[in-house]
Amino acid sequence: MDGTGLVSVNHVSTGVYFAGNLFGYYIKTPYYTWYSDPALNADDSAQHMVAFQGKGDNIQIPGLFSGLWTPNEYALAWEDLPNSQWDYDYQDLGVMVESVHPIPEPTSLILLGSGFLGIAVAIQRRKK
Repeated sequence: MDGTGLVSVNHVSTGVYFAGNLFGYYIKTPYYTWYSDPALNADDSAQHMVAFQGKGDNIQIPGLFSGLWTPNEYALAWEDLPNSQWDYDYQDLGVMVESVHPIPEPTSLILLGSGFLGIAVAIQRRKK
């Protein structure tokens, strides 16, 4: 994940954002709150969360049956210390997020549909 929250796999964008003002995650520790959007972090915009996208591997989560880790599933790993004290283990909190699919913005689709409807009405009026 880069500083904008864009998730990339092997330096190729996935088109999925885990940061920004519309969507994000955070971890609250006894002394700090760290966000998936690095711009919100108090320690010089440090990256406290990394995201890993599934590639179709077979994985085993303790206490569950093994299964396929699909590209619409992500593992989020957190570092809970300020960047001056990091141990770089990113094992302080682990979260599996599934069923991640891009959702089109409804407002733009409504506007687009309204425009097409207006064009169709205009064409019908011209024909009459």
